[in-house]
Amino acid sequence: MRKIRFGRLTYGIKTAFIAFLLFLSLIPLNTASAATAPSKTCVQRTFNTKKKYSHSVCVRYIHTILIGDGIVLTKASTSSYFTGASKSAVKTFQQKYIATTGKVTGSVGSNTWKALCTVASQRKLPEYAKAGCSVFEVHTPPVLGVTTPGTTTPTTSDTPAYQTTNLSIASWNTLYTNKTSSVAQGAAALTTQADIIGFQELNFPDRRSAIRRAIVDCATCTFTGYFPDSGGKGWATKATVSIAWNKNRFTALETGTYSVLCPNAFKANTSNKWINWVKLRDDKTGKVFYFLNTHFAATVEKDGKARSDAHKGQLKNYQHHMNDLVNLVNKFKAQGYPVFVSGDFNVNYRLDTTVSYFPHAALTAIGLHSGWERLGLAGIAGNYGSDAGSSRIIDYVWSPDAEDLTPISSTIDAVSYGSDHRPVIYTTSVNVPVVTPPVDPPVDPPVDPPADPTL
Repeated sequence: MRKIRFGRLTYGIKTAFIAFLLFLSLIPLNTASAATAPSKTCVQRTFNTKKKYSHSVCVRYIHTILIGDGIVLTKASTSSYFTGASKSAVKTFQQKYIATTGKVTGSVGSNTWKALCTVASQRKLPEYAKAGCSVFEVHTPPVLGVTTPGTTTPTTSDTPAYQTTNLSIASWNTLYTNKTSSVAQGAAALTTQADIIGFQELNFPDRRSAIRRAIVDCATCTFTGYFPDSGGKGWATKATVSIAWNKNRFTALETGTYSVLCPNAFKANTSNKWINWVKLRDDKTGKVFYFLNTHFAATVEKDGKARSDAHKGQLKNYQHHMNDLVNLVNKFKAQGYPVFVSGDFNVNYRLDTTVSYFPHAALTAIGLHSGWERLGLAGIAGNYGSDAGSSRIIDYVWSPDAEDLTPISSTIDAVSYGSDHRPVIYTTSVNVPVVTPPVDPPVDPPVDPPADPTL
């Protein structure tokens, strides 16, 4: 039997492989198309709930344009996943803009992208450029927004001047067992007093639906909002602390939810805890700011001190919640924008002075002050509180220290609308410097030259 010489065999394989590579090198390649073919922009792609088309940064741009137009999105706009909530919001958008010329499918294709880009142009949203809207040649008006945090673009004949105006923010714990009709009545009443509303204890879909019918979804409604987790029930849903704002005044730039605590965290007798937030541009003043809304654990304070009979886990729960709120406020402040906060803090303002993790100490340390502190409880009787059954003031609106904000009033509503809390409303003036257009110096009238005496 003949022996196989492996050395020669290996040599032969190597030689054949090299020859194959040389052959490939002689085949001409269309290098221009391979090297320079651009990737598709967002507006050249289709997005829907099918897995292949459901995940992209482009979806985030879609979400942002939707909320910027006042469409309710029942999930965080920062999500890059196209889900059922995205589809529902897109359908609402399509019914508004393309129902007569295109199909209402909830899928984002060319026709919907054109409408989205038009809205992004009109609303002066940066997503116009990010999504590649320039291919549609949509005219983009001069940008009115904030060029850098705290500064506005000079006004010109093409841009309406920003103006000093008042900003009113309400906080209302609606009571989770309240009647839907009472919740709707209270929400409608607050739209006449406030520009932004932070709700608490919207634990069930019927309460949220009642509010939406009253102030968001009707043909004449002027509010929109962030109502996440549309089907969520009980204390566990992030929708308990939903937010609403006047869509004729504000353009929403982002929405999101921060998960603070899981149920019974630190073995406390509490549910999940959330912080919902929205980044808004005030189209009256040109200011951009964050608004946060939350609800803290109860039964932690008595006479301004941590309750000695409170379960140990309850106090740790509260402290953790406060730490997370402080960190989130600082995160948004680091971007250069002011931050407002509303909520049920379950600590009596009248006596809160010493506990380091209670609202007064924790939030004043980072430059936030309650409306109660800024106005010194002006006009509020000593036996009157936001807790409808006592003099305790446990509901708050917090505002930042800022030269352009001048506090005007901090009030407790006279009506509780069926809740065990009365709504509270804080109003501040937002001052916008007057931009004086440059004036050309006066021109001296022409002077005739002196007569020539030789003539």
